[in-house]
Amino acid sequence: MGYLRAALSLIHNDDSVAIMLNVIPFIRRLIPDEPYFVDRETRYSGPIPRATKYWCIIALALIAAVSVVATVVTRNLAPILIACLASLFPAYMLLFWRDLVSTYNNVASRQDELAFPLTMLPTPSLEWIGIILAVVTSTVSIVATVVASFSLPH
Repeated sequence: MGYLRAALSLIHNDDSVAIMLNVIPFIRRLIPDEPYFVDRETRYSGPIPRATKYWCIIALALIAAVSVVATVVTRNLAPILIACLASLFPAYMLLFWRDLVSTYNNVASRQDELAFPLTMLPTPSLEWIGIILAVVTSTVSIVATVVASFSLPH
């Protein structure tokens, strides 16, 4: 038993435990507070949800990291241009969330007035829509960077 404890103390020193204790609250912040589907009558207001904010920050950091590495490897500025285009939407969500919420609420009200046929379908919550858009933009940016890197002349 003493041997096992000594082996575990070598593997899990105090630094790794401290890192794990800091990682778990960060991962919990990435979990949305709202269910995926919400009622049609749900309207939004207030600041950006915590999970959406953190997913946008992760998307921006990932886009930046991939573009810097691809720029160094390819010795071309195309990955930075792709990253600038891809980072527009997550940055816009972070900076102008209330405008997006206002537009979303206006569109939902107009659809309710018009009795639009798609109103019968369940709608995802705005928090989930923001998370999906942040993840999709970073994924598209990475794919576009890889495709551009292979098609650029070396």
